[in-house]
Amino acid sequence: MAKLASSFPPPPAGRPAAPADLSWAFSLGRAPGSDQLAARMTRAALEALGTGSAHGARISRATGLACAHLLEHGCARRYRVALGVDGPRCSVTVTDYGFDLPSSGCVGDPVTRARAAGELSRELSAAEGVRLEDVQVHHARDGAVLVRFTARLPVPGAAAAHTVPGQRTGPDGPGRAGGPGHDGGPSGRG
Repeated sequence: MAKLASSFPPPPAGRPAAPADLSWAFSLGRAPGSDQLAARMTRAALEALGTGSAHGARISRATGLACAHLLEHGCARRYRVALGVDGPRCSVTVTDYGFDLPSSGCVGDPVTRARAAGELSRELSAAEGVRLEDVQVHHARDGAVLVRFTARLPVPGAAAAHTVPGQRTGPDGPGRAGGPGHDGGPSGRG
């Protein structure tokens, strides 16, 4: 398995970072484990953009849940995952709209599908660190499924904007190198 680069090169000194603007889509066959593969691919794409680990983990976990829902309640032989990043906003869409549906249909019980859609919507909307917004779960009459949500990403360089050039920064905040008796030197003695 190939590892993607972890971030874009930093902008030249004195110039603000340009916001990321990209979209990435892939389709997968309806197969056991394809939901886990979609989650890993989403995580790799977000890591390549340099998003924080909490954001990447939450969005990839939500993508996996959306794909698992589609595998359980959708009908098409394939489905699509689309990831869009526009500055600090990330949107994810998982759907089997537009793919061949079986001619016999597999709509299922509308009450069961509505209950499952409500449960997934509540699960994705539940605050657990990184908040997901605009959660939509839709089941069409023909059996197609659409799950969509957005999340705010950390703005690159936002933390660096609050420090003074040349000022040391440590876990205890600006001007602190890391705790009592630590001067930032190799020996760690003051």
